[in-house]
Amino acid sequence: MTYTSEDFDRHRAGDYTLLARISRDEHALAVLDNDRHLSFITAYDPADARQDVLDILELDFGAVKLAIADGAYSFVPAEVFDESLLQTYRRYLPDDGLTATSVSDLPALGITLLHQVGRMGLERFTTRFPNLSIYPLVQPLLVAMAGYTMQAPGPLVIINKQASSVSIAILDSGRFVYGNDFEVFNPDDFNYYLLAILTNGGLIDKRPLCCLSGNIAADGEFHRRVAKYSDQVVFADCGQLTGIAIPQTLQLEQHQYLTLLGLHLCG
Repeated sequence: MTYTSEDFDRHRAGDYTLLARISRDEHALAVLDNDRHLSFITAYDPADARQDVLDILELDFGAVKLAIADGAYSFVPAEVFDESLLQTYRRYLPDDGLTATSVSDLPALGITLLHQVGRMGLERFTTRFPNLSIYPLVQPLLVAMAGYTMQAPGPLVIINKQASSVSIAILDSGRFVYGNDFEVFNPDDFNYYLLAILTNGGLIDKRPLCCLSGNIAADGEFHRRVAKYSDQVVFADCGQLTGIAIPQTLQLEQHQYLTLLGLHLCG
C-alpha cells in the first residue's frame, strides 16, 4: 500500500526526513516532516522499483536513515561497557574485513549495541545520500518498544518478522533480557525457535505478554503459533510507540511499519 499526504510538498524536501527499511525481498520508505507528520509511505520490490519510488529517491532530503535487516550485532550491558575493549567485543561479531563496527547506546534499556552493517547492495542509497545514517533493524525495534515495556510490568516478548527473518527479544519491566535473529522458512521453524526461547528463559509457564510487528497477519499461522504460548498477544501500536500520527487508511496494518517509523527515534 502507498500513502501520500495532501500536504506533502516535494519542494520542501530539505525540511523532511527519509526513512528506509532494507531487506532482501522488500524495501520500504517513509517521509516525515519536521512535526513528525507522515507525508509518504510505501513498500516495494527492490528488483522492480516503481516510478513513484524513484521520484522520491531523487529528492534532496534534510536527513536520511536506513534500517538494514541483514546486519550482525551484539549487546553489552551499559554499566560494564568499556570502549577500550572494543577489539574484544568484536570477537563476538563476524569479521569479513569489510565492515566497520559501530556502537549505539540504548539508555532506556541499559544496553550498548555493537553492530556491523554491510553496504553491499545499498549503492542506490549510499551514492545518492552520502551522509545517511545506517542502523541494524533491531535498533528501531528495541528503541520503539522501550516505552511500551515501561507501561507493561513483567516479561514482554517482542516478535518482528520481515520476510524470512524473525527478531525475538525479551524485556522485563524495562530491563533488556535477550535478543536474537532467526531465519525461518515456515511456521514450524518459527515455533521451534520460539518454544526454545520461552523454555530456556523460564517463561513457558508464565504465558507472557507478546507484542507482534512486521509481516505477521492477524489470525495467520504465525499469530496462532504465538497464541499457543501466551494469554495476551497484541499487535504493535506504531503510532503510540513512535509518536507519529498514523492515517486512518493505515490503521489496520500499522504494525508492519514499526521498524521503519521507529528509525526516527534512532540517532
